[in-house]
Amino acid sequence: MTTSEDDETRSCAGDSQMQIGIEDSADSSRPTPEQYCNTCKLRANIEQRIKLELASLHTPMALSRVMREDPDFSKGIYPDYQEKLNEIQAIEERLEGLRGKLLSLTNCDDENCYGRTDWSRDKCRKTKNSDNREKDFISPQKRKIARNNQAPKSPKISIETKNTYGILEDEADKTTEDRDNSAVPEVIPPIMLRYNDDYLKILTDIRKVCGQTENKFSNGLVKIFPTSWEHHTQISNHCRIQGYDFHIIQPVNKRPVKVVIKDLPSRHDPEDIKSYLKDELKFPVEKETHLRPHKRVFLANFLSYYSYRQNQGPHQPSGGTAIFVKNSIPHHELIPPTLHYVEASVVVLDLNNSEKITLTSIYVPPNSDPRFFTLDIENLFQISSNQIVCGDYNAHHISWGCTNNNTRGLILMNFVNNAGLEILSPSTPTRFGNHSASTIDLAIVREFLYPYDIISLPELSSDHNPVLLNFYFKYSIPSINGKTKTNWSKFRNQINSADNLNNFNINSTTDLDLLAEKFETQILDARIAASNPIPNSQNYIDPRIRELNNERNFVRKMFQRLRNPALKTKLNQLNKRINKLNDKIENEKYLDTLTNVNTYDGTFWNFTSSFKRKKSNIPTLKGPASIAQTNLEKANCIADSLENQFQLNELHDIDTETIVGNSVRCFLNTVPNHFNDFHPTHNNEIINCIKKLKKNKAPGYDGINNKIILNLPYHSITTLNIIINNIMKFGHFPTRWKTATIIPILKPGKDPTDPASYRPISLLPSISKIAEHILLSRLNDHLDENNILMPEQFGFRKNLSTTHQLLRVTEFIQEGLNNKQKNRSCFPRHTESI
Repeated sequence: MTTSEDDETRSCAGDSQMQIGIEDSADSSRPTPEQYCNTCKLRANIEQRIKLELASLHTPMALSRVMREDPDFSKGIYPDYQEKLNEIQAIEERLEGLRGKLLSLTNCDDENCYGRTDWSRDKCRKTKNSDNREKDFISPQKRKIARNNQAPKSPKISIETKNTYGILEDEADKTTEDRDNSAVPEVIPPIMLRYNDDYLKILTDIRKVCGQTENKFSNGLVKIFPTSWEHHTQISNHCRIQGYDFHIIQPVNKRPVKVVIKDLPSRHDPEDIKSYLKDELKFPVEKETHLRPHKRVFLANFLSYYSYRQNQGPHQPSGGTAIFVKNSIPHHELIPPTLHYVEASVVVLDLNNSEKITLTSIYVPPNSDPRFFTLDIENLFQISSNQIVCGDYNAHHISWGCTNNNTRGLILMNFVNNAGLEILSPSTPTRFGNHSASTIDLAIVREFLYPYDIISLPELSSDHNPVLLNFYFKYSIPSINGKTKTNWSKFRNQINSADNLNNFNINSTTDLDLLAEKFETQILDARIAASNPIPNSQNYIDPRIRELNNERNFVRKMFQRLRNPALKTKLNQLNKRINKLNDKIENEKYLDTLTNVNTYDGTFWNFTSSFKRKKSNIPTLKGPASIAQTNLEKANCIADSLENQFQLNELHDIDTETIVGNSVRCFLNTVPNHFNDFHPTHNNEIINCIKKLKKNKAPGYDGINNKIILNLPYHSITTLNIIINNIMKFGHFPTRWKTATIIPILKPGKDPTDPASYRPISLLPSISKIAEHILLSRLNDHLDENNILMPEQFGFRKNLSTTHQLLRVTEFIQEGLNNKQKNRSCFPRHTESI
């Protein structure tokens, strides 16, 4: 940018024309050294030295960062890297010394010192993240606030000024008074009209009815600016009557007031508050909303267990305990005994190669009786031997790092010594108050002799630090992936090279069951031999995020070493950049997914199914005799409940029972055991049935899914053909194919702790469904050819359904009404589906 002569020549009223250069103008804005007192001169000198040190700190930090970014940095090609770090540390030490000298200076008492005014201004305008480099920035005065000079005025000493353009005293007072008395104009919010193809017609209609308006486009909306509140109401009513797509922004003074009452006891009647607001304060209440008291926190890949505080007082904060367990670790929740002075949640870890470990989260309220709280702790330790009880004990004792002892700490220490327990505590405080720090978050173990380390982490925003407790013992978490990749060519070769089951002699039903078992074993062995587990895929990290993470980690390490406030500011900035960039990447990824989904290839349904799927864990069940806590106990409890539900009804008509029993025995005696009327199946029929199988169906207990069946060789199809033909020959279905895996599904609106609230869903083996399909086709042909089924049966018949039967009932009722006849019907209701 060039500077002309006209820019450098300026004329002032009452003065001659003068030449102002850049350097002269810069120097003229600074006071001379004679206008500073000795204290302010020393302060300015220290501030200048701090600026120079900060400038010299930039070069070694930049050089060290460039060295670290070199891929060959680990090979030691930069011998002067350590020198740069030492130089940075030396500069930081000098900066700390200069800052200490600067803070030790006293305030300036000279009323005529220019340094005093500058220092006061900087002190008043200090921001949260400001540093010494901002001392040259002069902040403007706040608007609509008269200047209030705090410095005392001396009547003896006056400072002469040569400001020709200064406001006269009377005019200044008048201007300040007018500015203070001037009212802020009320802003009328615009009306947001949704943009469409007919927006011009809509605006023309609004102008004809409501008058002229100012309109603007903004992000798919047409903003209509009314001239007054009456005009705003007129336009809104007209748009509402015409049905236009619009919305308005209510001003603050016209919005409904929302009142939040915290820590309100559950026994308090909200109607008392509503009546008080309405009758006493003339405050009408439109609606009330109760927040859920038991709101759970979702954490991906973790299961949570809560214990909420009951019967809270009016001034008590909400509280309780919680435990989060990785869902890959086998465990179960344990209901703790009745507690009177503490709160606790208990989880038992069912480790495979170790004894069960009981993990307890405890909280001792500060207002609990310190003399009896150890009784509850003793009851907790009686649950099992290997136990970890950790949490906030609110107990102070010098044995675990506190500065003094309190009553609860002394009682807890005596209890631990007498019971043979061990207290694990970090070496640094866990709670930081306004003027104190203490260690009250502890862990008490019993017969748990594994090596450990415990540390208090200076993280999060609470006054309590998170405490990290690590135990070192050999335990491998079972893989929850369970995915394998199968080489189907190798799978078919394995079956073809195995024993030939087609020559197996079947002379009885026992041989048929044995052949079915060998057939399944052959398929599973071939699958295991041809499959390899798929390792867990590593999470993809964007290169931009990875680069910022490396920079953030280095800055954090330097801050922990040097404790430089500038590095702390830089660390916070990098954390914000990482969070914003991560949110941006996630939004872009989600937007791409939404853009690419459609209903043609099924991606839309796969995308929405993840939102509709509700996974529920079975809680502790209340059995008839005991409480089911472990998975085995829950399975047995549900099995007993299903067994009771599937009992035969008690029939009291002995004559009917006798007739039915004789008829069944007569039929079984007359019908032969061999069914030669059914024509045998063939491989093509079985192949056509297999082709109709869906790949995403769940398998039975044998683990043979439909994808495995679709890849069976022709040799296995022949074996399956032999099994199905012998089923029709002997009239016997293999016993193992009649065994199903039961999945309990909670009925809507039922108590999850009641075993009878679960509906059983059975998963049969997929091979048995193929045999059932072939048998069903022959049974249907036999029933149709011999006209065995009653014409009233519409269920489970081809081209018929229960809806047709309902239509027939409706026709009978309508015919009876037309003929003026009385209609009677009986509709039995089943409370349980069998």
